[in-house]
Amino acid sequence: MDRNRHDLKKEGIVDNKMIVTVSDVNGIKQYNVPKNIKKILLSFLLLFIIVIGGLFFSLKILNDKIVVLEENNQKLIVENQKEKLLEKKLEEKIVELDRVKKEKLSSEKILEDQIAQLHVEKKKITTQYKIKVDHKKVETEQQLAQALQRTEQELLNAENELKNLEREEEKKRISEQKKIKKEKLVQEKRKKEVEAKKITEQKRIERKRAREKEEAKKLAEQKRVEKKRAREKKEKLAKEKRKKALKKKKELSKKEKLLPNIAKKKLGKRYVWGAVGPGVFDCSGFTSYVYKKTGINIPRTSREQSKYGKYIKRNQLKPGDLIFFDTSRRAKGVVNHVGIYIGNNKFIHASSAKKRVVITSLGKSFYSKRYKWARRIN
Repeated sequence: MDRNRHDLKKEGIVDNKMIVTVSDVNGIKQYNVPKNIKKILLSFLLLFIIVIGGLFFSLKILNDKIVVLEENNQKLIVENQKEKLLEKKLEEKIVELDRVKKEKLSSEKILEDQIAQLHVEKKKITTQYKIKVDHKKVETEQQLAQALQRTEQELLNAENELKNLEREEEKKRISEQKKIKKEKLVQEKRKKEVEAKKITEQKRIERKRAREKEEAKKLAEQKRVEKKRAREKKEKLAKEKRKKALKKKKELSKKEKLLPNIAKKKLGKRYVWGAVGPGVFDCSGFTSYVYKKTGINIPRTSREQSKYGKYIKRNQLKPGDLIFFDTSRRAKGVVNHVGIYIGNNKFIHASSAKKRVVITSLGKSFYSKRYKWARRIN
């Protein structure tokens, strides 16, 4: 029995254990290792692989759920923005409708006042014209009556003369003279009738001229009123245009100051892809957050933001303008990064490289080469 034990020691196996001899600089050392160490190690390795596989599978399922949640969240954000835009447009239309109604009521009131004034003036002018016409009519009738009286008197005188002639002479010569005189009287009477007709015709012409003159005066007055209205309307529109321009200018200058100040308050905040604040951001989440703080809603992603607002050249940049870059390694020509210009050839952005919100110079080679364009949001 002792001999067998001694032989097993020589072979390195004692009591189901394996002796491992290790030599190093310090000398030779021996370690007792269980005989079934390979099986134990394989069991542990298999168990480890199963645990790692289970973890990876769980992580994949969790990651898929996170992606679905993020997509749903982005859809909800876009729908909320659309609803807000629609509400804003509806409010603007209601305000515009109220303003138009007020303007219409005021213009109708002005027109009614002017029409009433014109009616009063018309009555005055008509009364004056009637008085003048009546006066002229009376004068003309008096003249005609006097002319007729004179004519009748002359006829009576002529008849008396004829009677006297008939009494004194019954001869043919006297009768011929009488006839001649009669003819003369008839001619004179006809002449007077013609003169009376001329007077009547002249009176009619004068009335016609007076009527035409009155109509011309009315037309001139109407044209003057229309010109005055057009001039007042033009002045009003010009005034409103100036007010709008001034208001727009003030809003732009306010935005140029306000946007950089709001953006600078978030300096140093962490970069997280898909984050929209207020503590963490990605590049487009940062720009949309800053603009939202000023009451302006813009699209969520940098690509959508690059199509929103007015195109601006690089030499026309002002504080508050959005500037866009293609930061991909092979320069695909697609916008994938955005920042806010703050003046002095600098911009503020949530940098994925620095992992925080930073201020960077546009003169920096990396961003200068990858600059695409800028947009101004009014």
